[in-house]
Amino acid sequence: DSGTGSNNNSFTDTPTSRGKGKANRRRASILTGEGETDAVVDDDQHEEESKDVRASIKFSSSAAALGESKLEYVYEMTVNAGFDPVYADTHKECQDTGMVFEVFENTTTGMACVLDGHGRNGRSASRRVRARLPELISKQRKIKNRSFKDAMRNAYEEAEEDLKKQSFDCRLSGTTGTTVFLTADSYDVSWVGDSRAVLVRSAGIIGGRREVRAEDASVDHKPNDLKEKLRIRRQGGQVMRVDAQLQPDPESPWRVFYKNTPEKGPAIAMSRSIGDTAATELGVWPKPSHRKIKATKDDMYMILASDGLWEVFSSQEAAEWCADYLADNIDTKSKEIPGFRASDDTLPVSQALADEAQRRWVQLYPEDMVDDCTIIVVHLKPPKANTLGRAGRRRSSILIDNADHVRLEAGAKKTSEEKAE
Repeated sequence: DSGTGSNNNSFTDTPTSRGKGKANRRRASILTGEGETDAVVDDDQHEEESKDVRASIKFSSSAAALGESKLEYVYEMTVNAGFDPVYADTHKECQDTGMVFEVFENTTTGMACVLDGHGRNGRSASRRVRARLPELISKQRKIKNRSFKDAMRNAYEEAEEDLKKQSFDCRLSGTTGTTVFLTADSYDVSWVGDSRAVLVRSAGIIGGRREVRAEDASVDHKPNDLKEKLRIRRQGGQVMRVDAQLQPDPESPWRVFYKNTPEKGPAIAMSRSIGDTAATELGVWPKPSHRKIKATKDDMYMILASDGLWEVFSSQEAAEWCADYLADNIDTKSKEIPGFRASDDTLPVSQALADEAQRRWVQLYPEDMVDDCTIIVVHLKPPKANTLGRAGRRRSSILIDNADHVRLEAGAKKTSEEKAE
């Protein structure tokens, strides 16, 4: 039994299917016998369900006990909840979340992470991992000579074990996890699932405009990737592209099923995740891939985002869009990054890009549920105006949660001069 709680052995259309009865396949990470792909709540539940969204951002401010970050990096993060463009009284839980630590371990290391939950309990899964992962990583890093690569592998596996102990069912629910550790010399990237990290580097000035090139710092874990597919087959699974009735469908995403009993699912559309324990035995494991990238003088910024962005933007397109937005909206006098200026009515680039991604969802898939979209932008070469404010105070992170209309700024404690003003 796949744990769906249904006697129906076929995969039915989702509750958010539209007039033609076509399943909402573009954004469905999981199909179940009940036909649900993501948690959807009705109008009278929405207020209660949105209370925890405020907690979707955790970060260590530069006033933390470890001290102020010695890195020049400036962080921003935006969480945009998904929505139904057709039926306004249908509210989808925001299952995305993330975190930024300007100071992690020490004042020369920062951390950023995006988590994209999926399945009925996807929000609970992503938030539980968000709450536990920093502590698990720190514990692993305290082991002598343990690298970020080894620490992350063990921490992700421990995070899945922790999910199994929770009161909610994680057999068909889980989360992606893409984490970047930043130092002055390098970036360590560990990931499971399809939340992507992209490093954007300068490609020179052409026609008075800065050109950029995008480099994928992570590679989406998809079941049809040859290496991933072979592992899944060895573990007793199979990878198929089928519709809700298990009939061949070239427009559906590749999914993982039991080899001899595909009607049992688990029908997950990624090859690695934290959670989804019904799929773990089929090789859909929480073991992260890892990459270490050497920092260069051409590095401009890092983009981490859930697939709410990458379904409608290529990596290069997102890099160019950010470069154009920053060039067009940087303050000509102060040279500060858009969204960071005092009394600024210009959107930070992370929020502007998230808004544009969801606009494209509506345009490209007008009858589908618009996906949650979480974007972190780490400015690797910010203007001096953003790293040193008045009285030498370091300008810090901006984090915006539009699911609950929250805007947070992390900054150092005010100096005595500023307190007196």
